[in-house]
Amino acid sequence: MASMLASAALATLKITVGLRGHSTAVVSDGFESAGDVLASGLVLFGLLIAARPPDKEHPYGHGRFEILTALAVGAMLTATGVIISWRSLELARGHEHAPAVWAIWPLIISIVVKSAGAMAKRYYGLKIRSAALVADASNDSVDVLSATTALVALGFSLWKPVRFAISDHFGGFAVGLIVMVLGLRVVRDTISQLMDTMPDAQHMSQIRHAALSVPGALG
Repeated sequence: MASMLASAALATLKITVGLRGHSTAVVSDGFESAGDVLASGLVLFGLLIAARPPDKEHPYGHGRFEILTALAVGAMLTATGVIISWRSLELARGHEHAPAVWAIWPLIISIVVKSAGAMAKRYYGLKIRSAALVADASNDSVDVLSATTALVALGFSLWKPVRFAISDHFGGFAVGLIVMVLGLRVVRDTISQLMDTMPDAQHMSQIRHAALSVPGALG
């Protein structure tokens, strides 16, 4: 819930400043943050459903629903990345406006806030073994990368506005690609869980060790 509030505030700040400061990279990163609000909302909904106790129709509980929400987050991120990249390329063909220097501040704030969010979500996601929360932590980690990419692209445009004016638009395109790759990775990981893919060798070794420590267990 804290993440959703932070993402909403960052999205509003980046889109507003990006539009007024004529920065495609900042606006693109703002829409990416807006998508985070929906992504975190899906994760929260999934956790609430997954926490329900077993019932007559679901004797093994509702834990799979949490994995389904992680899959939905991945699909949504992929679609968001495609839209951001396509829109950035469209703007690159249009009239160039030199971005304003003060457009960098929302990106710097975003890097700090999202770094803290990623560490907190990953810590609790691993602690409670939540696929959706870990997926959302990865989403925040990529937010840091996308904001840094946008910052670099904007920096080039501010450094030499005439020579690198278009780099701001390509920064927006790069942000979209980063989001797209993350979305596809989350989709791949969640499908692997839904298909009951076996854990890696290290986890399997831990499972065998735990099982064989029980008196009477033969294998």
